[in-house]
Amino acid sequence: MMRPLPEREPDVDRRWVVRVPPDPHLRFDTNDYSLDPNLVGRRVEVRVSQREITAVALDTGELACRHERCFAKNHTVTALEHARGACVSVAANQTPGWVVEQRPLAVYDRLIA
Repeated sequence: MMRPLPEREPDVDRRWVVRVPPDPHLRFDTNDYSLDPNLVGRRVEVRVSQREITAVALDTGELACRHERCFAKNHTVTALEHARGACVSVAANQTPGWVVEQRPLAVYDRLIA
């Protein structure tokens, strides 16, 4: 006679802590999954189950990502809100216009002579 199954399934998820890199993606099993670009530089706990990949900021508990796990190889999975956030942060860090010094050509003529 077999014993009954336990009330709860055992927790077999993989977990680890990682700092969100400047290119906010994490790699698992040859695939890259996007993270919230607002969390760059902060530590998140990554949890990988058979169905999904989630990451939560350790200091605030914010959700950094929730993706359906991809079993294909060499894919990049990017959430739409992460892509939009990355575009906004890049645009905010750009200088509105470059100031280029213009010198008279006589300055260069003196250097050559």
